[in-house]
Formats: sequence, structure tokens, C-alpha cells
Amino acid sequence: DLPKLSRDTISAIIYTSGTTGRPKGVHLTQRNAYSRLVTYVMSVGPTFDSGARTLGAAPLYHTVGMHWVFLQTLFVNGTYYPVAKVSEETTRLIDTEGITFIFGSPTLLKMIMGSGGYRTFPSVRHISYGSAPAEPELLESMYLQFPNASISEVYGTTELSIPFVTPDMRGLKPGTLRRTGDFRVRVVQPGGEP
Repeated sequence: DLPKLSRDTISAIIYTSGTTGRPKGVHLTQRNAYSRLVTYVMSVGPTFDSGARTLGAAPLYHTVGMHWVFLQTLFVNGTYYPVAKVSEETTRLIDTEGITFIFGSPTLLKMIMGSGGYRTFPSVRHISYGSAPAEPELLESMYLQFPNASISEVYGTTELSIPFVTPDMRGLKPGTLRRTGDFRVRVVQPGGEP
């Protein structure tokens, strides 16, 4: 017999230290996990049955690898291609399998772009990155090497279930973020005062 789950049942505990020191466990409920998927898909895609072919280079122990790469691919009825280590073989996989979606850190994207010499990846339609802003030079290289891709920056994937995402960074400064459609934002001072 499978256990009964509710929207408030813990789905995962993801650890983060952010900028405040020792790692802390962030409890994600079933509702959090589902809301993350719906929020991201409605904000930037990929959409259901769009033929998403996802490069699974982000580790599954992290919220990006688990929620934004693996589970999102299943959610939209796509195909997931796990990659244990980024290498020249990874760039061939992107070409031969027609990968359409990549999500990772700027460091991961640099590794992909630097493997096997300069090349373009026309099959990729969408890239999302987080963990750090991409410097302007990296964004310019991404626009050239992924000519058909929208490039999105996300923030808050572990702690806040992705309340900020920029659908396409073209023409914007790195770190420019937009809230997603189902979040309210309140800017406060330390202590909680507006």
C-alpha cells in the first residue's frame, strides 16, 4: 500500500548555505514541487508535448537537476538525456539527439561551450541558468553559440521556488530579473519594515 500524500507532505529537503554560512535544510512540500513546475512552464516553457529534449547535466541531488531539469522534462512529456560529466561527447549528444533545453550554472554552460572547440548549437531553443549572474561576455558568447535559444536567468530555485525569472536576457543587463506571474514581491529592510 502506498502512503497517502497531501499537498503539504514533504517532497524533498534540499540543503543550501546561500550566503549565510552552514547548510540549512529547506523543506519542499508536494505543493511546492508542483507549483515550481507550473510556474516555470507558464513563465518561460518548454510547453507540454512540445518535443522537449533535455540535457541532464545538472546533478539530481540539487533542486535544479531534480526539479527544473528531470521532473520538468517528465511534466511536459519530454525526453531526458542524463550526462555524468560534460565533455566533447556532450556536444555531440546535443547535435545528434537535437537537444532543445539546457538548464545549469554559468560554469556548466562555459564547460559545454568550451568542449570540442568553438561551435554553434542550432537545435537548442531554451537555456536557463542560475546560481550566479552570467557576465556580459558569457551572454554574448551564448547568443552566438546558441543562435536559436531564448536565454533566461532564474533566481531563488532552492529557497523560494523560483519567484524570479527573465524570459530572455537579450538586451538586458546581467542580474535583471522579473517576478513570475504567480508571485507577489515585497521589498523590505532588515527586520521586515518596507
